[in-house]
Amino acid sequence: MNLTVNDFFRGLLLEAGMSPASTTVHHMGIDAREISYRWESWEGTPLIVTTVCRLVEKKGVEFALRALAALAASHPQIDWRYDIIGDGPLRMDLERLAAELGLTGRVTFLGSLPHMEVKRRLRAAHLFLLPSVTASNGDMEGIPVALMEAMAAGLIAVSTVHSGIPELIQDLETGFLAPERDVSTLAGKLAWVAEHPKECEAVALAARRKVEEEFNADELNERFARIVTQLAALGSANESTRQISFAKVLTGSLPADTAPQ
Repeated sequence: MNLTVNDFFRGLLLEAGMSPASTTVHHMGIDAREISYRWESWEGTPLIVTTVCRLVEKKGVEFALRALAALAASHPQIDWRYDIIGDGPLRMDLERLAAELGLTGRVTFLGSLPHMEVKRRLRAAHLFLLPSVTASNGDMEGIPVALMEAMAAGLIAVSTVHSGIPELIQDLETGFLAPERDVSTLAGKLAWVAEHPKECEAVALAARRKVEEEFNADELNERFARIVTQLAALGSANESTRQISFAKVLTGSLPADTAPQ
């Protein structure tokens, strides 16, 4: 049986010829109880944007920088700063790009930080920016846990329509999405957030609920354990029967008398 971390990857398996009964999605999750929710409006203060990631192509930090440069040009009245936490092979290139875009003084590359310092920086931030893209070598995200953690903490998440991210973020409902590499649209989303702090509070609360209800690590792990246990109980069946029963397990239609006691 094949478990994928998002619906997007499951769709790729189905396109490759896998049967629907032999595949299902098992999302990653977090323990939101360990992350305190805190809403902090940026009305009257600079918008603090942050990214926490390894500085590699698929994280899309290049497009974050380009979108913020576009924002600075189109909305010079918006006061913001951007903190990038993390290190990686693209750091020097990204620092050079930030300088070329005229962002020196507004963008800070903080490198890798201790966990407690990362948490402190996130508590001080308003917006979590992660415009993920498909890398030139095909590397893709699953559903970034960093987005889940930011949303649980009360930050506004701005990301892209990439891989499984739309399964976590519904545009304008639990966060904001732009197409991959679409600098103009991404800058527009950032501008809207910057100018509408009051409206964003409801988005932040909906994002927290989304994580609690659908990306709860304890519940996801219990579901996974039930699937494994029920499949093991059906292990003596032939392949076709196992696939039919597996589909019933996933849809919740497996007869109660076949479940393990």
